[in-house]
Amino acid sequence: MFIGLALGLGLLPGSATTTGPSPLPTLTVTNGIITPFSRGGVNYIEVLWQRSGSFTLTHAVTGNLALAAGGANGGLSTSGWVPAGGGAGQLIEQTGKLFAAGNYSMSIGAGAPRANKTGGAASNGSPSQLVCPNETLDALGGGKGGQSGSVDGENGGNGGGAAAAGSTMGLPGSGATGGFPGGAANASTDVQQRSAGGGGGADGAGGDGTPSLGGPGGPGRLLGWIANPVEVCRGGKGHRTVTPVSSPDETWGSGSGGCYYGADEQYAGAGGNGFGILVVRADQVQVVTA
Repeated sequence: MFIGLALGLGLLPGSATTTGPSPLPTLTVTNGIITPFSRGGVNYIEVLWQRSGSFTLTHAVTGNLALAAGGANGGLSTSGWVPAGGGAGQLIEQTGKLFAAGNYSMSIGAGAPRANKTGGAASNGSPSQLVCPNETLDALGGGKGGQSGSVDGENGGNGGGAAAAGSTMGLPGSGATGGFPGGAANASTDVQQRSAGGGGGADGAGGDGTPSLGGPGGPGRLLGWIANPVEVCRGGKGHRTVTPVSSPDETWGSGSGGCYYGADEQYAGAGGNGFGILVVRADQVQVVTA
């Protein structure tokens, strides 16, 4: 069925006016959530993929794209190890992009699942991919934070933070091209002075741990051009000292914080799932579902 065809005179960057009686391009969507919205007197259509899907264009269209991979867990630690924050999934943002006619296949990566004492260690986020007619876009999953048995943060779309154990400090994980590294740890023989680094985010590195605080997660990015603007792909917070506490589950490709566990009920929260978003002008395309 037809989803939306609305009026508006503003243009996305790089777009051109349509003249003559030619029909509008058709955008056929599979597994996407379609949301018409208006901003600044112009009508748009957003398509959000939270699971793998596809779309097809009969003619070239100009629009905005965001593709994000899954975020990682923060580290999971006990026995004096101080766990670090997980890195966010890599974010690819392209505004004013010309989408050629043809078929597009989108694979959406999951965030790392919760991890606890009996459920295994933290893990990296899963990658997302968009296969276009003329290119392939790959977003890497976030790198897990340093944890018991492995104080180094993992490399990823954005790197995991470094953990601390006694006087030993791990190395922060590095980010992919356009991504950011995790933060450094603060080690000490005094367990109350140990702290871990935060995971890298889409718009900045994870913060370093200090004697008083775990490192903050790197900042995410505000997607102001989507239907409901939201900050996506934040890094997870590093832990401080050895107080047992869980970290919350995350969304929108963000990494979760580190967790020091004392019993089964404490856990490192799940990383945020990846996503894909396409926004087009409502007067320049007709959108249908497959």
